[in-house]
Amino acid sequence: MFRTALPLLTILAIAVPLSAGDAPQASPGEIGELIDRLGQPAFEVREQAARQLVEFGSAALPALKDASESDDLEIRYRARRVLLAVEEREHELRLQAFLDEKGEQPDDVLPGWGRFRRDVGSDPKSREFFVKMQRAERRLFTALERQEPNLAETFAKRCIEIQYRYSYSGTRRIDAERTAALLFLSGDTSLELDASTQMRMYSFCNYNDFSGLVRSGDRQKMAKNIVGCWIARDDEADGNVLYQRTRLAMQFNIKQGLLAAKKSLEGGVTNDYRAQYALLALGKFGGAEELPMVESLFSRKTVLQRSTVKNKPAYTCELRDVALAVALHLTGQETKPYGFAKLQKQSMYLYLLNSAGFNTPKAREDAFARYAAWKKGELDEKPEADTDAAKSSETEQKPEAGEAQAVPRP
Repeated sequence: MFRTALPLLTILAIAVPLSAGDAPQASPGEIGELIDRLGQPAFEVREQAARQLVEFGSAALPALKDASESDDLEIRYRARRVLLAVEEREHELRLQAFLDEKGEQPDDVLPGWGRFRRDVGSDPKSREFFVKMQRAERRLFTALERQEPNLAETFAKRCIEIQYRYSYSGTRRIDAERTAALLFLSGDTSLELDASTQMRMYSFCNYNDFSGLVRSGDRQKMAKNIVGCWIARDDEADGNVLYQRTRLAMQFNIKQGLLAAKKSLEGGVTNDYRAQYALLALGKFGGAEELPMVESLFSRKTVLQRSTVKNKPAYTCELRDVALAVALHLTGQETKPYGFAKLQKQSMYLYLLNSAGFNTPKAREDAFARYAAWKKGELDEKPEADTDAAKSSETEQKPEAGEAQAVPRP
């Protein structure tokens, strides 16, 4: 049976002030003797041994790691607790040194710093936020730095814990720094993520504290870049994950959504509802270089929306119609001459969903014929900025009276 254990926070409280230069020197023999005292019956002896081991800092780490696997149950249990306290203290020393040094620092000064500096930023506010992320999820950052076994399982379990805490706590709040840490770490491709963990990343982006940073404020750019680390993740994500990444990028106007959209279309997405989002993302974030990919969908005739009046077709929007509208946007052509019936600009999705359609098959046929003529240089007018689409709207178009939507859902 365990004797009264010294709480971890008590160990930290009785430790010497955080200063790398103040750590006392110790011989391996002294440290070994202190490890043995962790199993002594007297509480005072165990307490003193724990305090001294914390004071010795990094010098005690190797012995504590060995003791954490000791056959002696008492020593093993207490050594693991002291080991956590020492690692916490050493990590905090690294963080303080990082903040104190104002100049350029090497990529390995802290776990993840090289990637954070490159993908997110290195200005003073970004550095301070990075330190807060490290404090929020120190053990995950350390585990990634060490490439510990079962890292993916550890990360997945931590994400479940955070989601559970958010869902069942009275405040329904998770610190922005903690959410940011999980999103940033998820961008490391050495960390394998299953589909469930990937979808939790999507949920985390919408947690109140963090989503507030993404939407506005002086740290908005930094927060967007952190989300971009997951959106741009180079992995073999399934179609649903790529769809959610694309939607999130368009929701928060994050340019890395172009990568998710291209990967979705390159993977031969079969769900045309998702393909519509990917197409619109190409138009929103991409340039003329995306035109071949957009034009490759000119043959996709899946109906995204069909409207009827007195049981007769009055309007249809096909996937190829969306592709045509995006192609016109990328080439700077006016849309009005192409005869779109309801096309409306929209800030989030470029165009309102399902608004790139035609009233008759003949109108559609003429539109594609006109585009083919433009490609051959047979049209007289020069491409101009698309000013003829209807005014921007923040809400999706509602079906008219008598309309029936037929939209395949993901």
